[in-house]
Amino acid sequence: MTNKPCYTITVRTICLFFLLSVWCTPALAQYTLQGVMSDSSHHLLSDIPVQLVSTDSASQYNTVTDKLGKFTFNNLTQQRYQLKINSVNYQLAGKLIIPLQRDTFITVNLSDPSRTLKEITVTSSRPVFKKEIDRFVFNVQNTSLVAGNNIWGVLTQTPMVNAQESGTLSLLGTQGVSVYINNRKSVLSGKDLQQYLSSIPSDNIQQIEVFTMPPSKYEAGNPGGVINIVLKKNEAEGLNGSVGVTDNQATYNSQSGNIALNYRSKKYGQQLTVNSGSRRGYYYSDNDITYTGKQKELIHNQTIKKPENYTGFSTSADYTISPKSVIGAVAEYRTAHANDYNSGYNIINYIDSGQKEEQYYNENPERRNTNYLSFNLNYQFTDPKRKQELMISADYFDYQNDQLARFLSFNRSNPDSVHSGYRNATSQHIRNYAVKADYTKTLAGNIKLETGVRFSRTQTNNDLLSDNYVTGEWIINTNRSNKFRYKESIAAAYVSLYRKFNEHVEVKAGGRIEETSLETAQITSKQTGSRQYFNFFPTAYLNYTINDKNVLSFAVRSDIRRPSYSQLNPFINIISDKYLVKGNPELRPSNSMIAEITYTLNKDYIFIARYTRENHLFEQIAIVIPPDTTLLDRFNYGNSDEWGLTSIINKSLMKNKWKITLTNSFSLFKQSVDVPQVMSNTRNFLYMCNLSQQFSNIFNSKIDVSFNGSYLSKIVSANSEITGFGEVGIGLLRKIPAWNTQLSLYAGDIFNTQRLKHFYSINDFSVSDMTGFSDTRFIRITITQKIGSNKIKAVKRKSTSNGEEANRVQ
Repeated sequence: MTNKPCYTITVRTICLFFLLSVWCTPALAQYTLQGVMSDSSHHLLSDIPVQLVSTDSASQYNTVTDKLGKFTFNNLTQQRYQLKINSVNYQLAGKLIIPLQRDTFITVNLSDPSRTLKEITVTSSRPVFKKEIDRFVFNVQNTSLVAGNNIWGVLTQTPMVNAQESGTLSLLGTQGVSVYINNRKSVLSGKDLQQYLSSIPSDNIQQIEVFTMPPSKYEAGNPGGVINIVLKKNEAEGLNGSVGVTDNQATYNSQSGNIALNYRSKKYGQQLTVNSGSRRGYYYSDNDITYTGKQKELIHNQTIKKPENYTGFSTSADYTISPKSVIGAVAEYRTAHANDYNSGYNIINYIDSGQKEEQYYNENPERRNTNYLSFNLNYQFTDPKRKQELMISADYFDYQNDQLARFLSFNRSNPDSVHSGYRNATSQHIRNYAVKADYTKTLAGNIKLETGVRFSRTQTNNDLLSDNYVTGEWIINTNRSNKFRYKESIAAAYVSLYRKFNEHVEVKAGGRIEETSLETAQITSKQTGSRQYFNFFPTAYLNYTINDKNVLSFAVRSDIRRPSYSQLNPFINIISDKYLVKGNPELRPSNSMIAEITYTLNKDYIFIARYTRENHLFEQIAIVIPPDTTLLDRFNYGNSDEWGLTSIINKSLMKNKWKITLTNSFSLFKQSVDVPQVMSNTRNFLYMCNLSQQFSNIFNSKIDVSFNGSYLSKIVSANSEITGFGEVGIGLLRKIPAWNTQLSLYAGDIFNTQRLKHFYSINDFSVSDMTGFSDTRFIRITITQKIGSNKIKAVKRKSTSNGEEANRVQ
């Protein structure tokens, strides 16, 4: 019987502590009102006297707009205000009443004195989700969604995006999504990506671009689509930033903290983000395997993740050489140290043979050290007069992963004797160099040209030293020990043209070509290989705007999905005595062709019909090494066709106090599988639902409440099935502007519906039925303190030249 760990801190205690802290501060809350003033031609107006008068207490506040037309009132309480100006040349178009309930940003257009006055009431602006020819744009600038939030929190509220607290990201139910920040691709994925984006304040997000069909400018290898987070350019001089700490309680307690600083002078700007933490977890699985040779085996494994300590920093800088030229640099470093304790047992039954049942106890501790270092140099030239832009980027990254794993199996009838033992020391070292250049120009006839070139070189060194435990000693296993070398070169070029013919019709078309050369070598076994292939990826878009409320779009593109470097590694990893995992250096990339029709109604309702054809799919497939050993190997297993329908509702209700985003997706999958021991043709339906609701200032408590729910039906991939599962989470957010502080509480998977997942696979020689437990229910408290001018902004939009390779180190 497995002894499961107990909670070290009760959920009730944490909830009471948080609620007491947030409910005791409403009376102290103070808010900020900011805005800009412009004339009827939208020219910014400086030196305009502005007066704010309370309609409840008659209190008055005065200021003057700066050279950018901006004005600010700080330390305001929650009440109604009237905004007035004192100018001979300009006046308000009406009586401006502002019911202040949160930090608010407004735009004020002034008119000449001949206008007739009327009363105007300002309400908080809400995010606008609109369709452009090759992307969906979620405009969140200066909305309550980003005020005091973080980037991951904004993604959970973004239409079409399913962002789960586990770190899983998907678009329209399809995973494999790439995340960019200012056109710079993030190398992180999963929980690491979730923690990183949660550490970045979102106050200065300008918009989120969602590409279900990325154009040719983006690197190939984004089968699930692209999310590009666009940050506003920093214009505020001086030093500003934020500090945050988080405590996460699941089965075990985890902690994390982050610091974000931004400095800008007239020509120079630099941003620094540092995050660090320690996380723990608990997982287990029970796998029943029945072999056709009338043998049945139960494999139980549990993992106690001892403190995994991680630290990372990212810094970027830019210098303005001239009004047209900017140079920049980016450096990133991450290190993580994990120490996991894996244990379990095997029970083997020999059906109808009369052979006695066998039982074994297993120990498998692991240590991992991971280091990642990257540099980027970039240059940007912009000439607005000639409508052209040039960006040049050079990149380098170095990834090192060292792991030591020991496996010992003991016969339960004789626990002092080792039944079998293995020890593996593995080292993976990946280095990449890349350069790219992108050029944009508006040609005659208002045609926009985008073109560019890219070259990348990757070298991977994998070393395995394997030992067997023999009569109390570790003896090197020369048959399993190996050295694997992998070299890959990619040369690419793209071009695309865009033209808007009139207010109804716009067209964009382009193509990307890539030539890939790779070499593989297993030094010890003296096996070598090489391969060279050429790919062309066309893209085409057509947008037809029927009227202001109805837009019809069509798009088609092709893409590629390359195996990660670890999937190409041929080394064998031991999970238990008769359960092995390995990679395949002969894997080839999968190719896809996608067509999509989109209809947008009132910008609040979006309907998408989509077809995808994929060839040379690759996956990890369980096969049997006779008579009774399971090997999880990787194969290019076949092809698939998918037909999908998706509906998205993005609506604000109750005067913007209730925002709802609801995505429903239905898909029909057909798959053809042909690998050793597995040959099948399957057809199955997939349903995905994602509901996100946000309630502002609930019951006038100054607390924002978010409710997130998702469900994904059964997934079928190759010869495996995963049962459907759902998740419900609730969050509370309390902002205290007077202290530049915010408190948040989030409870994830509150009904524990993701606790158990069921996995089923079959081949010609075995049937596997596995139940896995994941540590998914948690409660998290975060405190964020802002410093300086309370704004973190990006210094420049940058685009790396090796984002696709860096994303494959995971």
